[in-house]
Amino acid sequence: MTPISFIKNNNSNYLVSGDLTFATINRSTIGALTFNQKTIIVDFESVTLADSAGLALLVEWHKKAKSKNITLHFKNIPQQIKALAVLVEVNDLIKNTH
Repeated sequence: MTPISFIKNNNSNYLVSGDLTFATINRSTIGALTFNQKTIIVDFESVTLADSAGLALLVEWHKKAKSKNITLHFKNIPQQIKALAVLVEVNDLIKNTH
């Protein structure tokens, strides 16, 4: 298990690394993004493992961004999350990707 970490640069972009799994995601993970800018880009390039908890996290962030009229872009979504999103028919929620 690789702990999840978030690196924020000064452009309101985040780089996520580690595992996005039930073992690593908790309430503080959900609050890791600051939703106080017009656009947020979250890059998952350094994620090593993902499961349905990772998908749930993206959906939760999407809902929070939408409620605050923030544009949220996801980059390099792990293939496991993309496959799960199609399977459970929520791929439209995470389609705003680069």
